[in-house]
Amino acid sequence: MFIYLLILIIVTVVTLQAINREQYSASTIWWLMMGLGVFVGISDMLGGYDRYIYCELFDSMANVIKAEGNPWTTMTFTLYRTEPLWGAYNVLVGQFTQNRYVFIFITTMVIYVMLTISILKYTNRSSLVILAFMGLWFFFTFTYLRQVLACSVAWLALDYAVKRKPLPFFAIVFLGICIHNSAAVLLPLYFIPPVQYRPGLVIIVLLLCLGLGLTPFPDALFGGYGQMAGAEDRVGTISSEAGFRYAYLMEAVVFAGLILLNYDKFEDCGKRQTLMMNMALFFCCVLLVFVRSENGGRLGWGFMIGLFSTMAYLATVKRSVTPITGAVIVMFILLYLRILMAWGILLYPYKTFFTDGHRIGDPIYEHYEYDYKYDADKFYR
Repeated sequence: MFIYLLILIIVTVVTLQAINREQYSASTIWWLMMGLGVFVGISDMLGGYDRYIYCELFDSMANVIKAEGNPWTTMTFTLYRTEPLWGAYNVLVGQFTQNRYVFIFITTMVIYVMLTISILKYTNRSSLVILAFMGLWFFFTFTYLRQVLACSVAWLALDYAVKRKPLPFFAIVFLGICIHNSAAVLLPLYFIPPVQYRPGLVIIVLLLCLGLGLTPFPDALFGGYGQMAGAEDRVGTISSEAGFRYAYLMEAVVFAGLILLNYDKFEDCGKRQTLMMNMALFFCCVLLVFVRSENGGRLGWGFMIGLFSTMAYLATVKRSVTPITGAVIVMFILLYLRILMAWGILLYPYKTFFTDGHRIGDPIYEHYEYDYKYDADKFYR
């Protein structure tokens, strides 16, 4: 666990030292994000089951490619029929390597490159934006590769919604949908003007979403999501039944409350930042709709960039340090620590794939390892 705490301490110290700076330079953001990407990318099957299913499917496809067979008929395309771009991506990487660890590393770095582009484009580059990412989404990049990749691709379209350019917007979002269908949540953004809506209307919509979340309807909707989400969800890693999710309710109240209590600070922020603010509110709406689902909030990940941007903007508006700044910093630290503690063995002890063997007592390895040759030699393929 210590290495994760060390990373948090380093990023927090850098954040505090730069808190009065006009903004992070682009190079600083690139260095920080690429460092985090390498840390995630070289980890040895951490994060849970999902890495194993993606790697097993990739290895099977790579074997077909090596044997000069037809990779387009492999299980990757069978399991993800509505997401063919994920299969095509596997085929592309399979032309260069048959090793699952290289596949994971390449995929992770592609994700982090696109995430960095979006952070540079859609945030004010304040010192809090990396800390926001770490508290809200960092750990999910270890395991939910397909959905994180889809979001990272689809976010490249958001600027075209602001500029009212439908062709590139829908084309890029469609690419994201072809990786993971959940990216479809971004489609309505083109038709929703990036304007600041009345606080009363926002509160009514939030309450309606909570009311909807208390009905059986979201379970049916989530069941459809499970069907399109692929093999990783069919083995029980996602559940639509979880009782009442107080964490979802608390997050939605805190995030929406911070925005609405400081709504005046967004009056002259421009269309792009207004779009980000609305996306943050949409994320809160999704949490409330799925307040009774174990992982239904994942449907809101398409709006996550809006939350990064809005919280960082709110904490450093007019480049001044306020009590909100301290509160937001503490909130992100607590969110980071919450996931770190909750995931436990899925994350630590940390191990890279540069050493052979596996972590002792790792139940994920014991249940889902499909090729024990990797245990003896990580680069035997």
